[in-house]
Formats: sequence, structure tokens, C-alpha cells
Amino acid sequence: MLAKSKTIKLLLNDGSLNGLLTVVDSSWNTGIMIATPRKSIDELTNTKECNQYGVYLLISSKKVYVGQSMNLRNRIKQHDSYKEWWERAILLTTTDNSFNKSDIDYLESVLINKATKLGTIDSDNKNMGNPPKVDRFREPELEQYIEEGLLLLELIGITVFAEKKSIDRKERTDLINTENNSNRVLEIGQETNPNKKSVPNDNNINKEDSIKLLKKQGCDFSNNNINYGTIQLEKDVFWLNPNVKNLKKDWYIILNNQEKKIIYFLQIPENTFSYSYPKETGKLCTRKDRKNTINLNISQSSFDDTVSGCGFKSFIKKEINY
Repeated sequence: MLAKSKTIKLLLNDGSLNGLLTVVDSSWNTGIMIATPRKSIDELTNTKECNQYGVYLLISSKKVYVGQSMNLRNRIKQHDSYKEWWERAILLTTTDNSFNKSDIDYLESVLINKATKLGTIDSDNKNMGNPPKVDRFREPELEQYIEEGLLLLELIGITVFAEKKSIDRKERTDLINTENNSNRVLEIGQETNPNKKSVPNDNNINKEDSIKLLKKQGCDFSNNNINYGTIQLEKDVFWLNPNVKNLKKDWYIILNNQEKKIIYFLQIPENTFSYSYPKETGKLCTRKDRKNTINLNISQSSFDDTVSGCGFKSFIKKEINY
């Protein structure tokens, strides 16, 4: 069967692939995908598509949480408050809000089942979603939606649903157009900024893997008061959003430099730091939009918090190469 060409359009909100991006596909009818790194989650929740029916994904390098909601904005904000491990959020919905409850039940169930078989599903996805109840005429349409969505996910580097065999992108897509004031045509595989650093995915480890490795190296976690952060591309900092409650008891921070393959284990005694907003000297600074959440950006060179100026280098107890 002769392969069909298609056009895929990417809208890069800040002109790069590292910020909020919106994807549509000429073979996807009204389908639309919006992706963002966690640091830009407020930009995602402010989109009109985040106030309608859809499926969302919380992503790390090796793990995915699959959920669905009739109000994606509220649900994603809830996860931002209490789930620490994820690094990226993906929204799968439609341009005309044409999904109904049965549709998103079906999509969620299929994606959970696929990730479960591949061993990439988050342990919080304890069930297989709501039982799907779509009719025989709607099911093929949703299967096509999923097929196109999975292609687009892999296209932007999301591999938690991918089989080991890599996709042949040239067979699937001819051209990607970027639209915006800073837009340009982007061929598949073309780097938007050839001078920027990129973090390789091979052999990266996530929070759970890091904790296991640290325990084998003799690190003792006396409680579950742990925060985990990775390097933010082009910002040279480990980004974390701990709750202010973390400061009131013995606090453990794991910093994973996935480019250099180094894990830093920090142990901070209870009540070492206090917090404020606006910023005060010697205190960690909370986020403007959530006063119970610390805005923490630890420099990988100095280990100082670039927001408050507080130093964390003296609290490093273990450094492990992997």
C-alpha cells in the first residue's frame, strides 16, 4: 500500500522545543496535542484546551502517568502540587472540544494498558481506568486518534509508549511547519539550536532508581521527606518545587545530572531554612502563585539557589557516578 504524505505543524511558544509546544496533524482531524516542561506548567493550564475533555500524561524519562478529566486545568494543577517525579506534561484533546466522557475513558484505558505492557506505567495508575463504553462505530475513530497521537509523541521525543524498534520518521511525515512570529520550517530531525546542550536519554535513571542506588551506597533515608530534581536544559540549574512542610523535618534532596551521569545526595537537618515571599535575605523564596511551594533552582556549579542565594553545597553527603 502506497504511504500517504502528511503535514505536521508545530507551534513553538518561545521559539524552541524546550518550552510550550502545540502540535496538529493533517491526518488527525480535530486532534491537538500540547506539551510543556514542568517549569512552564502555568502556560499549559492557561490554554483554552486545558478547560475541556481530554487525556493528560505526566512524563519522566522512563515513566508515565495517564489520566483523563472533564476539566484538565484543575486536574493537572492538583498533580503539580503533590506528584514530584514527573518532568513534562502532555495534553491530548481536540480543537473543538468534541470528546465526551466515553471517549476519554476509552483513550485513557488504551494508553494505560499499552504502558503497562511496556513496563513504563507509574505505580499510581493502580487500575486500568474506567471501563470503556464506546460503540463499534466510534471505536475505530478513537483508535485512529491514538495511532496518530503516539506517532506525534515519539516525534517530540516521548518514548514511554514506544516499542524498542524506532520509527522511520521519513516514511511517516514529509514536513513539519512551525507557525508563530519566530516561526520557520523545521524538517524532521533538524535541531532548532545546534549549539544548545541536550540531555541524552540512554541509561538515564529516574527518582526511584536513584533512591535504590543511593541506598546501596549506604545513604539512609529516615523518612520519606525527599525531593528530586534534574538539570533544566539551557538553564544550568536543578529545578524543584518542594512544599514548605519539607523544611520542618529532616529533608533529603536528590539531584540527578543526566548529562554528566552524576547523582548528588543532600541531607538537610530540620528547620535549617525558613521561607518568605517576597524574597528575604537568608530565606528560601516561595512561588508567587502558590505560597506553600518553594521556588528552588540549585546551580549545578555552585549549588547555590539562584532564586534566594541560599547555599546547598555543604549539605552534599554523597556523589555517585552511574
